[in-house]
Amino acid sequence: MARTVHFATLLVSACCLPSQHLTWITDQDEMVANDDRLTDVMDFASRMMGLYVSFELGEFAMNDTSSDPGDKSFEDFVAIPDLVAGAFSEVLTMWSQDTSNHQRRILDLGSLRLTEKAETIVSWFSEGGLSLARCVILIDKVGPHLFQVRNLTPMQVTL
Repeated sequence: MARTVHFATLLVSACCLPSQHLTWITDQDEMVANDDRLTDVMDFASRMMGLYVSFELGEFAMNDTSSDPGDKSFEDFVAIPDLVAGAFSEVLTMWSQDTSNHQRRILDLGSLRLTEKAETIVSWFSEGGLSLARCVILIDKVGPHLFQVRNLTPMQVTL
């Protein structure tokens, strides 16, 4: 729980704006196995945001998928990051096999043989002019004890 909350609050500090409302919806997993655990995670996340976020956020709410309003919208919503993560896992696995690509600032996917699902998701990710902000955070191991963290934006991905 502590690792997940620390990671999430670091992302919040990098991605959120002052006074922005934040809702965290999570799958029903061990971290939020019951209402008491969900409350503990929410309290801990609020405290960690106080350490990592240097500005006032708006309202913070946390739910798991059991709080769904009855139309499975929470389940659908949490499926989106799972689908995107799976697609980019496929993309980056294939991309990493061609070391000539590694120094480029643009991820050109035209030469990769992606599954139809991954290609559809990456096409959506790279499309300009959408109102939903999108980014992929890459954590690469670059040495025995060194990691590199990068933000992959839609403008850096081409098909």
